[in-house]
Amino acid sequence: MQKHGGLWKLEPAIEKSIITYLAANYGPGDKFRRAPIPLSLMPANPYTTEARLEADAKKKAGLIPTAPPPAGK
Repeated sequence: MQKHGGLWKLEPAIEKSIITYLAANYGPGDKFRRAPIPLSLMPANPYTTEARLEADAKKKAGLIPTAPPPAGK
């Protein structure tokens, strides 16, 4: 943030306390990532384009495969 975001230089003690807090509470790992929301629980997309609606209708009608063909065929 200091290098690219315009954050001013912090005192070393304050910077250390911030880093320690962030590392303890927002570290990487599975316990910090929520599972994706299932599509069945997602609201309809208000920004769906006509092309997307047409493609979805063709998939539903079986005109477009929903999965790639198996390898080797």
